[in-house]
Order: sequence, then structure tokens, then C-alpha cells
Amino acid sequence: MSYGDYQEHFEKAAIEEKRRYDGLPISALLHDIRARRFGHYYQIWRSVAERAPATEAAKDLFNVLESNTDYLNRYHCASALISVTGLYSDGWRAEHLSAEPKHPVKENLNRIHELFSKQIP
Repeated sequence: MSYGDYQEHFEKAAIEEKRRYDGLPISALLHDIRARRFGHYYQIWRSVAERAPATEAAKDLFNVLESNTDYLNRYHCASALISVTGLYSDGWRAEHLSAEPKHPVKENLNRIHELFSKQIP
């Protein structure tokens, strides 16, 4: 399979995965996240980012970011957390919450958690 074929397959499968996640309630997606069932194409994070309120999703997203989950899932999870909390406008990017040692990830997560500690149970 050529790289172009692989990329086309990946993109089609990602669209299908996103469609499937978008058809589920947020509670089901968060249940999958807590069970560490993230899918294969990182679309669970996009679906959560687009539809979940911070008060419902942030705790589960923080738990993933503070875990030893693989980098790409943590990166996409970080993007979802930044989206649901509205922190893109403050200059936060996914790598700030996932790319250690380039960024002080633990300190950054603590800063964001403090910002939202009153809003996020």
C-alpha cells in the first residue's frame, strides 16, 4: 500500500469513526474515555471537543492528560480540553499540555486546573 493509499484509507476511516462518535451521547464517549477506549483515529477527542460542556468533560480529560496514555492520544485530549474550556483564545495549545519535556506539562495542567477548579467538580 502506498503512502497515498494509506492516507486515503486513514481519512475515510476517521470520517466514519467521527460520524459514529457524533451519534453517541457525550456520556457514552466519556465512559469510553474512562475505560481507555479511544478509538483508532483520534476522533473521540474531536467529538468531545465539539459537543461536551467543560463541566461534564474536563475531569475525564484531565485524568487522561495526567496518565501515561500514549502521546498522540494525550495531544488530541489536550486539544479537546482546550476547546471545551475555551482556552485557545488565551494562547493555550495542545502541546503545552502534552509535550514534555519541551513544555512544563504538569505545571501547565495545574494552572488550568486552578483556573477552572470552581467550575469543574
